[in-house]
Amino acid sequence: MFARANLRALARRARGALAGVERAVSSARATGGRRAGADGDGVRVNEAIESPTVRLILDKATATTDAMGANGGVEGASTSTHAVMSAREALRMARAMGLDLVEVNGTQTPPVCRMMDYERARYEQRRKMKEQKKASTKAQKRDVIKELRLTAKIDAHDLRTKMSGAKKFLEAGNRVTFRIMFKKSDGIALDKRATRGAEIMENVMSMLEDVEVVSAPKMVGLQHMTASVSPKRKK
Repeated sequence: MFARANLRALARRARGALAGVERAVSSARATGGRRAGADGDGVRVNEAIESPTVRLILDKATATTDAMGANGGVEGASTSTHAVMSAREALRMARAMGLDLVEVNGTQTPPVCRMMDYERARYEQRRKMKEQKKASTKAQKRDVIKELRLTAKIDAHDLRTKMSGAKKFLEAGNRVTFRIMFKKSDGIALDKRATRGAEIMENVMSMLEDVEVVSAPKMVGLQHMTASVSPKRKK
């Protein structure tokens, strides 16, 4: 007897679970497989819109008598790009177009809604945010200044090594400043330092491609000559 009672209880649970699955399938079919509730950001979509009345923003094609079905009892449908209607009617219109009804401003009365492919809109938003973040990262890199110090008597091999490092910085999107250091031990007269510095900077610039000159070569006192470049911005 106890075993039969357990079997009956299990059967009831199984029937209840099956009914739940059937309801879920029916709901998915009714919504065309789209999300029927609010998303993770709290945006109300489709049946999750609580207000019985909404202000639906329409494009010019939608805001016509034909699209509304002889106005369908919609206020201002033929003269405005928005219309006040029942949420049920707005959802019916969205479904007929294969779209979602999305609440875009819930603070107004009635709340403002749009018809859109919500999943596609979310994808486009994420894509734009990703592009903006990428652009912001590039801008930040352009603000990072890497300095390379060169001696006034640098030889060709050492210059190539320094330029290899400079190119890596530029490829990473960084700005590069070259600083030529003059010392007494170089044996270069004070009035010849600017000429020697210009020669080195000319060699430096000839070894670079796709760069913009931020600061042209100039003497800083009698001890240094500096010049700055950054990656050329793509148009």
